[in-house]
Amino acid sequence: MSLLTQHDGLLVDLDGTVWNGDTAIASAISALNDVSVPVAFVTNNASKAHAAVAEKLRALGINDESPTVFNSVDAVVQLLQQEAEPGTTVLVVGTAWLQETIADAGYRVVT
Repeated sequence: MSLLTQHDGLLVDLDGTVWNGDTAIASAISALNDVSVPVAFVTNNASKAHAAVAEKLRALGINDESPTVFNSVDAVVQLLQQEAEPGTTVLVVGTAWLQETIADAGYRVVT
């Protein structure tokens, strides 16, 4: 029995699993394009927006028009929602995308 038949989906790390820098790991791309369960990609790299990561995945050969991407910013937003009311002032040290994401979640961003 295949491991895939025992699971409803895959969470797949990116750096060193799907790509190495800007180079696709061909066997990973091929295998992921052949699976019959949903695939979501996860990374702790918060420097790029989800759309940019999805674009890179497609450029490297992933056959999903809109791959699902989660990164550490998703965890930060979830934590903020648990710990701070919307409208709270939050010091954000990071990319413009990180600042925009925190602001879009309802927080007042200062840098």
